[in-house]
Amino acid sequence: MTVIAWKDGVMASDSCVSDYDLVCSTSAQKIERLSSGALWGSAGDCDCRAVIALFDKVRDPSKFPSKVDIAGAKTEFVALLALPRGGVWHISCGPHNEAGWPEDGGEAAQIWSVTTSKGYYAIGSGGIAALCAMDAGATAEMAVGIACNRNVYCRRPIHVMTLFDKQHPSPWKGKKDGQSGRRNANANGPRSAHGRAKAGWALKQLARKARPTTLKA
Repeated sequence: MTVIAWKDGVMASDSCVSDYDLVCSTSAQKIERLSSGALWGSAGDCDCRAVIALFDKVRDPSKFPSKVDIAGAKTEFVALLALPRGGVWHISCGPHNEAGWPEDGGEAAQIWSVTTSKGYYAIGSGGIAALCAMDAGATAEMAVGIACNRNVYCRRPIHVMTLFDKQHPSPWKGKKDGQSGRRNANANGPRSAHGRAKAGWALKQLARKARPTTLKA
């Protein structure tokens, strides 16, 4: 039970670990940087090391492990993977039996592209709330805060990591879109200055009573 959001080069997550109706922890770090420079944010099994190892050094989507390899890790999870080159990907897998087939109503291993580096997306039990907030112009961090307000399985503090920083500079050198150099048509939101101002005011009012405590990584 989680919320992980991506928008405009930033990934944010909550900190809750729960087991059905039991909150086990509110100090989980769900985002990490891989050896490739990519960001990985995941929910599900607390131990995702077998899956992370499959993606740790992958820089090109054409080199992703197969669905058979992902299922072979025997880990139930859902994740967002943001590559420095190659966009943002949704990766998930449900429980599988020893023969490699989904069981207990679980989903088969899946992987698909969800947005470019300048777009937005969210996963987890609070994913819908976060997506709606970003539809209205919220940042990834604000969207996670709003999801924490509305979903009982999402808790603060909020963790935030940026894909590009001084240690990990952007390879695109000023291009507007990480994949094509064009403005991302999926980065919805008000285009005029007046529209952006109104949206910003409304979001500040919505999040004012629940300003998140942010742990910068």
